[in-house]
Amino acid sequence: MTATPMRPPQLVAMTPAHIEQLMEFEREMFGADAWTPESYQAELDDTELRHYLVALAPDGALLGWAGTMLMYETAQLLTIGVVPAAQRQGVARALLHALLEHARDRGATECILEVREDNVAARAFYDGQGFTRLRVRRGYYDNGRTNALELRLDLLRKRAAR
Repeated sequence: MTATPMRPPQLVAMTPAHIEQLMEFEREMFGADAWTPESYQAELDDTELRHYLVALAPDGALLGWAGTMLMYETAQLLTIGVVPAAQRQGVARALLHALLEHARDRGATECILEVREDNVAARAFYDGQGFTRLRVRRGYYDNGRTNALELRLDLLRKRAAR
């Protein structure tokens, strides 16, 4: 895959078959905070509270994945990842917007997430989508060595930037 502009990805519900594909990238992208295949399977098994999507290229190649948990009026973005070759091409934005629309449809009024304090690219992405900072969670990532920022988006006042 090249870094040339691409068509919008196809978004589909994540299935167990996608887990093996995304695990090729999970450890590389998330390091000590990477999820296991069993963690993803447990997430998929909870169809009541959780919703996971994958983004696919026209040829079926995995471009990214993301998931939320919905508890009453709060959607929590649990994970979002884009394979390195597809980054900065709108994949994360497409995944986020689809998950936020799903959350709104189910009655969510806010979305919260945690992002590594040292992940400048992700922080800029979420800022650009309208998320605001709630607080710092000290030692949340990397076995206690890296802080997280908890961010929030009001789903009633503002839709994520398109």
